[in-house]
Amino acid sequence: MLAGKSVLVTGGSSGLGAHFAKLMAANGAARIAVAARRTERLEQLRNEIMTEYSKQSTPPVITCIRLDVADVSSIRAAFDEIEKSWNVPADVVINNAGISISNSFLNVSEKEYDDLMDVNLKGAFFVCQEAAKRMVKAKVESGSIVNIASILGLRVGKDLSTYSTSKAGIIQMTKAAALELVSDVPERLTRGNDRTNN
Repeated sequence: MLAGKSVLVTGGSSGLGAHFAKLMAANGAARIAVAARRTERLEQLRNEIMTEYSKQSTPPVITCIRLDVADVSSIRAAFDEIEKSWNVPADVVINNAGISISNSFLNVSEKEYDDLMDVNLKGAFFVCQEAAKRMVKAKVESGSIVNIASILGLRVGKDLSTYSTSKAGIIQMTKAAALELVSDVPERLTRGNDRTNN
């Protein structure tokens, strides 16, 4: 259960992101920030969730945030906005934003490659990093970061070489980040040395 939890869902305007936001509400999250580049679709999702859960004794607070995960300054601004709105950091982050480009390996352009990697891999990395920094700083004891990858990060599909590469990168990034955070963060908190903010 997610009772009392503060959740951020990136790529929340449609598809899996919207589904994850509704799941968070269904499982008792106290606060849910849905974030995406197109905020008009977020408002629609907010209204849907509020209508469905308005009769609960404590319906979730739904916050809509504009976030372009390809822009690190936008990522930081989104986390700032969450903390300003809620007075607490997000302690659950569903790192879901992503795009797909279907093109043969021989025809993938530099722009296609850069556009996809900026969202799928760079974006996922820096959302994960920012979430971890905020949790460490706030001394969150039971935070969770869920990085959404794909079966294509482990297998391959035709005309999806760039997408597959980005998702394989997310899987390896998640393992590397988890290794560092689970082994190093408790020691840093004990010493009071927050080197992750340097």
